[in-house]
Amino acid sequence: MHIRDILNLSSALNHYFRCRFPNILHNVNYRAVSAGRQQYPSLLRKNPVIRQFLLNAVLLVMLYGITYSVSALTNAEINDMVAAHNAVRQRVAQAESLRLGGRVSIPNLAWEPAIAAVAQEWADTLIKNNPPIIVHREDLQQRGLGENIYEGWATNVPIDQSAGKAMEFWASEEPWYNYTKNTCEAPPDRSCGHYTQVVWSSTRWLGCGRATRKIDNKEYVIWVCNYKPPGNISGQRPYSVRPEGVINGGQKQNLIPLFHLLLK
Repeated sequence: MHIRDILNLSSALNHYFRCRFPNILHNVNYRAVSAGRQQYPSLLRKNPVIRQFLLNAVLLVMLYGITYSVSALTNAEINDMVAAHNAVRQRVAQAESLRLGGRVSIPNLAWEPAIAAVAQEWADTLIKNNPPIIVHREDLQQRGLGENIYEGWATNVPIDQSAGKAMEFWASEEPWYNYTKNTCEAPPDRSCGHYTQVVWSSTRWLGCGRATRKIDNKEYVIWVCNYKPPGNISGQRPYSVRPEGVINGGQKQNLIPLFHLLLK
């Protein structure tokens, strides 16, 4: 959380609690600051912003049970998300090569930290809505990025925050995509765009971010993944098929004369 966010949150919460709970605020303020001064005297005396923020955080959790988690992904979580993408890409490439009778190539994706920072920022933004919502960034085109978003929630049980769960949802759109017609036959409340972005063959890099939030007994998780170059280009298919025996330039490769030449 940036210092600007801390200041804005502190100011808003301070005004809200002073207006709605003046007595509670007075009592909690006294106990919280007094306890803090005994343990951290110089920190809280010299940093009124931190003191007020800690007080408001205690009040927020106490009265509403709201908690946020916007920590960066671990290396293991990054590897899991990259592996989840590449597993789907290679499975689809292999299956479509057999089905279409040609060669379908969908290269593996690589992680890009700069893209991941953009994704994490947007995940942190979306999770702050009440309730958290899914909406795409408005500047994706200017940034030259594609985007997939996943939101999950659970009540009275821990939410599955794994990369695999997000990918399971995105990849579940595969049966609705018709490669021959290049159309989507999804139900009214679903789409094919997440799946087609995952397998878009010209995409080379990705970066993802995750944020969680708990409100009372309900826990939310949001995953945002951004892609470069972006997929889902209008009028284009996510991948192409090259007939067997065709090389660059569209010339068919005939190996029989070459074989006979080697025998001479």
